[in-house]
Amino acid sequence: MTRYRFDKVKECAQLKQSVSRLVCILFPELEKLVPTLHMASTYALLDEFPGAQQISNANLTH
Repeated sequence: MTRYRFDKVKECAQLKQSVSRLVCILFPELEKLVPTLHMASTYALLDEFPGAQQISNANLTH
């Protein structure tokens, strides 16, 4: 169980690094606007608006 947990923690850290790199490439200014990229609200934002085009077309009140 301990080795399994260690592997999953390591896998999670690698996935977070991958997400951080991709977000820095696609949305370089986002990192300055949020306290951390790994928050549920940030993930929800990226899920709803996966690209710059979707964000630019979004209504300001949305």
